[in-house]
Amino acid sequence: MPRTPFAILAALLSGLLLYSSAGTAGYAEEAGAGSSRIDSFQSITAVQAAKAMSPGWNLGNTLDAHPEEGSWGNPPAEEYIFDDIRDAGFRSVRIPITWDSKIGPAPEYIIDPARLDRVEQVVDWALERGLYTIIDVHHDNGNWVTKMAVDPVTGLYADDYNRNMDKLEKVWAQIAARFKDKSEKLLFEVLNEPNSGEWEVKEEAPADPDNPAARHHLTPEELNAMNLRMLKAIRTSGGSNASRIVVIGAEGDNSEKAVAHLEVPSDPYLMVTFHYYTPYPFISNSWGDTSWGTPEDKAELNRYFKPVYDTFVREGIPVLLGEFGTFVDPEPYAKSYFFNAIVRTAYKYGFVPIYWDNGHDNYDRKARVWRDETAKNVMVRAGYGEINSFIGMRDAYFEQGEEPGDLALPLELGGNELTGIYHGYYRLIEGEDYTLNEAQTELTLYGGFIAKLLPAGGKAGARETLRFRFSEGADQPLNLIRCAQPLLGESAITIPAGAVKENLSIPLNYNGTQLATARMVDAATGRPVKDEWAQGYINRGDFLMDGEHVILGRDILNQLAAGSETKVILEFWPKGVTAELTVSAKAVKPEPGYQHTIKVLPRSTPKVDRPLTIEGTIVSLNGASVYKGVIDVEIHDAEGNKVEQRIYNEKTLKPGEPLTVNFTWKPSKRGTYIVKFSYFTTRWQENLFWDDAARVIEVQ
Repeated sequence: MPRTPFAILAALLSGLLLYSSAGTAGYAEEAGAGSSRIDSFQSITAVQAAKAMSPGWNLGNTLDAHPEEGSWGNPPAEEYIFDDIRDAGFRSVRIPITWDSKIGPAPEYIIDPARLDRVEQVVDWALERGLYTIIDVHHDNGNWVTKMAVDPVTGLYADDYNRNMDKLEKVWAQIAARFKDKSEKLLFEVLNEPNSGEWEVKEEAPADPDNPAARHHLTPEELNAMNLRMLKAIRTSGGSNASRIVVIGAEGDNSEKAVAHLEVPSDPYLMVTFHYYTPYPFISNSWGDTSWGTPEDKAELNRYFKPVYDTFVREGIPVLLGEFGTFVDPEPYAKSYFFNAIVRTAYKYGFVPIYWDNGHDNYDRKARVWRDETAKNVMVRAGYGEINSFIGMRDAYFEQGEEPGDLALPLELGGNELTGIYHGYYRLIEGEDYTLNEAQTELTLYGGFIAKLLPAGGKAGARETLRFRFSEGADQPLNLIRCAQPLLGESAITIPAGAVKENLSIPLNYNGTQLATARMVDAATGRPVKDEWAQGYINRGDFLMDGEHVILGRDILNQLAAGSETKVILEFWPKGVTAELTVSAKAVKPEPGYQHTIKVLPRSTPKVDRPLTIEGTIVSLNGASVYKGVIDVEIHDAEGNKVEQRIYNEKTLKPGEPLTVNFTWKPSKRGTYIVKFSYFTTRWQENLFWDDAARVIEVQ
């Protein structure tokens, strides 16, 4: 792994001896919340900090929202959030921060003091609770740090790297100075997900010169230079920052880029970071990917993680898995199993896992509850190094009106013991309510026991929850659910082709089922409407859901051609349950439109007492026609006084035939005059257009 010298840090090199214990993986040791000191500093190395930081939680889409803290659907952060995060068992918090709209102009780039005060308030709330706390420069990345402007003369990119680095350095100097005396539990992260330039040539002309944000650049060499420069700015900012822990990452905070390109200065107070959002179809619940956990899935996870361990952790450099999570809720059992695998693998390789929570993923910041308590507990216990056990499913479905049969559950104990199964306060009895096979790899719930909880005559949607407890790790719930065929409020709908203005919400009685995914295919041929490789499955965003509806996205509906008939196939849990909707796209006649112009002849400068010809023309758009309409042309002076008006009745407009009127007007004095032009249906019944300033005439 490449390492660069850093002369200013030479005095700190002796601290590298503390790395000797980091050569083995799984160094995240259980520790208490620790000291709640805010404004005193006791130097620790990055290795020592990493041992106490797992697991972590991100305060996403809050202080990183822009232009204001509450701009992205979350309320401003409250102090109680950090009570809840600590009490949930997390030991560190990452507080993403976007500074962009609060930074003043060049050359000083002064950060609004109120912004620094607010960040300090939130940081102090976290530190007071003994939480390791990471602050960063977040969406500034795409907003300006790696953005290139467009040269107005050549239309080519101007290289703004040096200017932007100067700005970033001054921003970090201010942040570092404000927080220089804070506890050692406060960490600085240089830049979130730095944009790289792998998609474009630096001098390539932009597709849209008015949108310089369409291209970003940061080469590996520039990124490494940036990390070194910002580290120097932090280290020389005074206070305790010479030995404060700083976090750096590679292009996009990508693990493969980090292994390939990231240079880490010789500094015992440095951590490396990467983010993990793979596989995208699963974490976004898209293209029919509703499960995770095959040997291939686990191998892929290991394939991304192990090179990071080999390159950094084995060399004594701690690693933050700074973000991981799901964009929408996949199937809940698969989600917990996935989170467990990520955090367990991170623990195995000595990474500190920090869960990304955007305020809608899990922790409800208003109600102060966890939307998925099990997923949270699985992450926390795995982050302590504990082994979680699993029972093969979260939801078990039983068809309404049928007596339930025995339910076989695959057990993945991982070396743990099953210590009990509970329904409320009742502890199930082995041999009467369930049985375990000899290898303890399968548990069978007896149908007779299930029938006591879910009588055959029970209504669809009825559910009872069992809780499985183990010698170690999080409890696992099992929901026993009565279900029936889900019922759509409509089986066929018609939409205006290419003119759907809002998402389409169709009533849906789930009857105890859950919507898993959706397909859209041509009703006649069965061919996918979108993404043939996905066999007709569409992504989240193209379909959404709430408790009483399925929602089809406006964008995908507008892709349906006029005259087409599309079958939407909804697939549910339990597997095999489907419902279908036919969508017919009907051609819609375009809205009528009218193009109009006013000409003034001759084209030379108008003079007092010289006649002018005022000519108005109307052209039909989209096949519009008007029978015996009324044209009104008015001339007003600068004070708003009407000095001329001409009205033309029974003027018929036909498609493809311009309708023109003209008259002669002789201005009597100098000044500015405004021509107003309008068109009405017969007898002034409806105004088709009114142009309040169709032409301005300057009379000399």
